[in-house]
Amino acid sequence: MRRNLIANYGGTALVAACQLAAIPFYVRFMDKSGWGSLSIILSWATALLVLEGGATLSVSRHFSMRAESRDNIAHYFRRIERQYWLVAGLLLASAVAWFLVQMAGLSTADGGRSKPIALAPLVLALTSAQVFGAVYRGALIGMGAQVRLNAIVATFSLLRYGVSIVVAWLTSDVAPVAASIILVIMLEGGARRIAALRSASTISAVAPDTSPPVHDQTGKSALALILSTLIGACTAQVDRLYLSQTFDPTEFGAYAIAVTLSLSALQMIYPIAQALMPRLSDFSRGSRSPLLSRVGLVILAGACIGLVIFLLYGKILLRWWLRDVDLAAAVYPLLSLHLTGTALNALCIPHHIRLLAQTRDKAILKINASALTMQIASLYFLSQPLGMMAGSLSWLAANGTLLLGYQLTKHEKLNATPN
Repeated sequence: MRRNLIANYGGTALVAACQLAAIPFYVRFMDKSGWGSLSIILSWATALLVLEGGATLSVSRHFSMRAESRDNIAHYFRRIERQYWLVAGLLLASAVAWFLVQMAGLSTADGGRSKPIALAPLVLALTSAQVFGAVYRGALIGMGAQVRLNAIVATFSLLRYGVSIVVAWLTSDVAPVAASIILVIMLEGGARRIAALRSASTISAVAPDTSPPVHDQTGKSALALILSTLIGACTAQVDRLYLSQTFDPTEFGAYAIAVTLSLSALQMIYPIAQALMPRLSDFSRGSRSPLLSRVGLVILAGACIGLVIFLLYGKILLRWWLRDVDLAAAVYPLLSLHLTGTALNALCIPHHIRLLAQTRDKAILKINASALTMQIASLYFLSQPLGMMAGSLSWLAANGTLLLGYQLTKHEKLNATPN
């Protein structure tokens, strides 16, 4: 567990560092409109990384149970990846179709390129690339190959941001920069697949199928798990989608920076969750676990320390990092609320792992749906009077609802069968 935890933190820290290091270069090499458009895409990419971290926990659950029961993991691996291929293919086909529709409408004055909706093909293609690689991330975590996974993540993060910065410098155009990011993500997905196949083959060779097969989730339970993942994706992105359509892209850049920073901070919690995956069976009974309680206290302490440091030195650090006093002043209040919401989200992780281990997928679905409802309501009522600040407040409200929902599940009696 210690080795996996160190590898997870190393990979996650490098990804976050690459994201933070790249933003000043994007701002410098692109005009305000170009950076505003790219920020929409980058904020979506950051949200997908968080979604990937959460969604792959569900995939990892299945792989870890099969590794423990000596089930035929290689066969299961090939079966589940086809489902992800289908989703990725549909998203990519939608991106191509949308792009062709846009090209057919270029007879207008600007072809609609000034509207954020024109970025939809790039966003769909990016989503397709992330979905393609997500299943292999989950498989590698569940099979205990987290050192190998993080080596791949670190290598391709350096490549992704390095190439995109060079493209931004050469072209100053959002489309080639986004295309370079998507291409590298697809290559990373291919590298993950090769690594996952090798790990699956090794486990199957060492542990042949001599035990009864693990029962797959079917019917309503499986549907609840899928829907909760989709709702989690909406919660991570709905504020950016709504605000990017409501306000001009030139106004969106500050909010995108705040989102990127806060979600990068959230990514630093996922290594703990990943390292706990091999011990899911320890959390499958009852509502209390000493290990999960300790993890919760560590997360709480880290969140409090991080918020205090930001309140004391946040403005200074933003000015130094962005090299733009006005931009730093615009980012600071948004980021203050966003980091508070992210801290609440981090506190939910031990509770989420507990419910995941107990296969209480319907409970997770209800909690996520409540959080999304609160976020949409906050955006609707607050966006006109408060502008971009409504997005940060909606994120805070959603995560407060999320934490409250998880806390309430601690007092529910655990059923004999998964709900």
